[in-house]
Amino acid sequence: MTLLHAAMGSILFGWWHLGLIIFSAALSIKMNVLLYAPSLFILMLKAMSISGVISALAGAALVQIVLGPPFLLSFLVEYISRAFNLGCVFIHFWSFNFKFVPEPFNFQCCLGSQTRCCIWTCC
Repeated sequence: MTLLHAAMGSILFGWWHLGLIIFSAALSIKMNVLLYAPSLFILMLKAMSISGVISALAGAALVQIVLGPPFLLSFLVEYISRAFNLGCVFIHFWSFNFKFVPEPFNFQCCLGSQTRCCIWTCC
């Protein structure tokens, strides 16, 4: 997460290319960073030209191309078989504190807050 914070700091200073390279390095360490990608992409589209976005994304892709092969050459079958396990069943258990909230209500609240965030970001 330190690399993610460094990437966000670079982006705040307007150093988009450096920020995307650091973001890509953070992504190669922890996939949780991928959750920031959609909003980051929208901000890139608003702040940069299309050619700037493409070059920044190419720099981020280059980091993945450089860092990936040592792991993929060693554990290719394990990576492919476990990384994209679409047959996985996720079971959700309510925590003790939120058992009084009905499930449809909680889902609608989450969906509403995400919609508001998307509208606020795009405007």
